Amino acid sequence: MLLAGRYRLTEPIAEGAGGTYWLAHDEKLARTVGVLLLDRSHPDAERVLAAARAGSETADPRLLRVLDAAVSGGRTYVV
Repeated sequence: MLLAGRYRLTEPIAEGAGGTYWLAHDEKLARTVGVLLLDRSHPDAERVLAAARAGSETADPRLLRVLDAAVSGGRTYVV
């Protein structure tokens, strides 16, 4: 599955209460990334996007970097 015309979801890694974590390939920058793909019925999609925006500004080396977050095809995702 190609998400947002850029992220090719290759393998599910884990499932949580609100979505699925995927191993993916960023076809634009040719690198491996992790993607959280929220379920369509996730009640807090806007809050997840807001947290991703805040997290993208964090430079703490102990935390994962947020590379992208948006909605594509009605699905909210965080890279």
